[in-house]
Amino acid sequence: MGSNSTGDTLEDAQLLLIQFPNPTANDLISLVNRTSTISESDSKQMFKAFTGSQQGAMVHRGFYGEWLAVKPMVLPALKAMTQRYPDYDISFVGHSLGGAMAVVGAADAVVDGLAPATRVRIITFGQPRVGNSAFRDFVNGMKFKEISRIVQSGDIIPHLGLASWGFSHISKEYFVEKGGSMRTCNDSDMATMGRIRTV
Repeated sequence: MGSNSTGDTLEDAQLLLIQFPNPTANDLISLVNRTSTISESDSKQMFKAFTGSQQGAMVHRGFYGEWLAVKPMVLPALKAMTQRYPDYDISFVGHSLGGAMAVVGAADAVVDGLAPATRVRIITFGQPRVGNSAFRDFVNGMKFKEISRIVQSGDIIPHLGLASWGFSHISKEYFVEKGGSMRTCNDSDMATMGRIRTV
């Protein structure tokens, strides 16, 4: 056992890879062209209570639904791996929609008792805002081993769901500037807010 080459690494690695579709440019343009405020009834339809969290923690209904659709496949596989390798950490990694699902999935896995948050990492790239400020506080307060949210300059996806609609980002953000330099931002929205005009 051990990995001495790329081939060995790929053979030794036991990964569960789930591919998700990305939104099209037309979908994004349609969203951005809408009004930046929503009614209370629209808000109730957009958010869903996050099971097992503090009162008021809400997540985007679609992101939660996507996670719940794959949860019956993902959690048993992760449970088997954590039993086989009890000292290993668990990483939830995703890009765009996959990033949103990584956040929801990691929180849900910890709530379900798969592993303590101190053994779970969340690493996302170009992740949209997932839930409201109560969900953000719930996730940030869970004491995950790592939360790394990587945002590329000029990427519109991290600005969606709109803050004006009640969405908030989890911390910790790594913002990659156009020249390639990176800065860290602990405040949940400091780096991404203002990079693109309010949409």
